[in-house]
Order: sequence, then structure tokens, then C-alpha cells
Amino acid sequence: CRGAKAAIEQIKERSSRPGAFGGVRPVPSLGCRAMRKGLSTAYSGLGYLIALLVAVQFFLVGLALFSGESFDAHRGLGWGIHTLTIVVLVLAIAGPRTQRDIVLGVVLLVVTTIQTMLPGVRDDAGWLAAFHPVLALAVMGIAAHIGRRYIGGAAGPESGAPAAA
Repeated sequence: CRGAKAAIEQIKERSSRPGAFGGVRPVPSLGCRAMRKGLSTAYSGLGYLIALLVAVQFFLVGLALFSGESFDAHRGLGWGIHTLTIVVLVLAIAGPRTQRDIVLGVVLLVVTTIQTMLPGVRDDAGWLAAFHPVLALAVMGIAAHIGRRYIGGAAGPESGAPAAA
């Protein structure tokens, strides 16, 4: 952001010269603070979306168990959720940049990765695979917590408001 501020200063200096831009004033790009706020909001919004999608997962597994439907929709959405957790981590690094948010992003990604791998061990270690729905609840809780960070009233000076630009 410091480089952007220096570039804006150069533009202002050049625009003060007559005819420098043919009478058109350049518009500075989106400020770093506004961009970080938008990324922080996207980070929280994606957390809420993941929590909602985990609830849909419970419905899809119930549908497969009780109506004879395939588990394909459950499996596909699970991998989609896993992909979204990678995006959450990227947004945590680019947006709020607080240690708490980055750690939450890493924990969400790690727990989701373990959770998606558990059904693969059901033949060898059924007791371990039984933690699949338990970790789904953990994913839902972590994602909801991420959602509350910048949307829903938790954003304040002590709750990890976005780092200053």
C-alpha cells in the first residue's frame, strides 16, 4: 500500500502541471483500507457460506441413507467445501491479516482436510472413520466463528478488526 500511496503522490504532482493529462484528472485506485475491508467481509461471508453448506451436507447424507439416493452429491459438495476453505485461508492472509484470522483459516483447512479423508479409512479403521460427522460439526463451528469475525456484530477493536493499511 505504501507503493500505491507514492504512486498517487506522483500522479498528483504530474496532474498539477498544465496539460499533463490533457485536462483529465487521474482517479486513484481503490484505497488499501477499503480493499482490506472488502476482503475481510468476503472472508467472513465465506465462513457463513461454509457453515450453511455443512448443514446441507447433513441433509444430503440423510437423503442418501433413508431414500436410497447416491452419496455423489454429498461427496461432491464435500470437496467443494474443502476448496472453499483454501479460499478462506487466502482471504485471511490478504484481508484481515491478523494472526487470529490466519490461524483460524489454517485450522479450518486442516480440520476439513482430515474430515474429507476419514471415509477412505472406513474399511481399515471404522472407529476412526466414525469421526467424520463429528469433525463436520467442528468445521461448521469454526466456519461460523469466522463468519462472525467481520459480519454479525463481533467486529470491534478487540475482535480482530482488519489490520491498518
